[in-house]
Amino acid sequence: MIKRKKIPIEVNDIFKYNPTTGVIERLRKGGLFTPCGSLASDGYLVSTAFIDGARFDMKHHRLAWFLHYQEQPPDYLDHVNHIRVDNRICNIRAVTSNQNQHNCLTKKQGRELPKGVYFVPSKAKYRGQVRLNSKFYTKTFADWQDANDWVLKKRDELHGIYKSDE
Repeated sequence: MIKRKKIPIEVNDIFKYNPTTGVIERLRKGGLFTPCGSLASDGYLVSTAFIDGARFDMKHHRLAWFLHYQEQPPDYLDHVNHIRVDNRICNIRAVTSNQNQHNCLTKKQGRELPKGVYFVPSKAKYRGQVRLNSKFYTKTFADWQDANDWVLKKRDELHGIYKSDE
């Protein structure tokens, strides 16, 4: 379980959220609201608020959850479409740590085979592999495309709506 800093209730006086567009606006001088947030190195939009002398750096998807539901966001939130700056409420869902891992994208650097497909040099074959709750499901194939078809089917069976085929 991870420990996250609670979002203070006072953010309701500072920020406004549009659940249809996902845009968060900050109250400026003169009572005007303007879009806010800067892009952090991890690809998420972040805004900072100073409340009672304390600094609060908040990722927009967590702030959006709070502003929309008026409750602290759960430990894990997921962007359904994988786009970290798309903070529409329909694109943000509560997940468990395990479900969040099912929906993560593979690292593309130097990878030519689809996610979950590996070449096994000692057998000169391809292995399809899917993981659920620390258990690996594997099957060996002569062709990488057959391995990929099996992986997609198995991932759909095991991970359901939380799967990511990218």
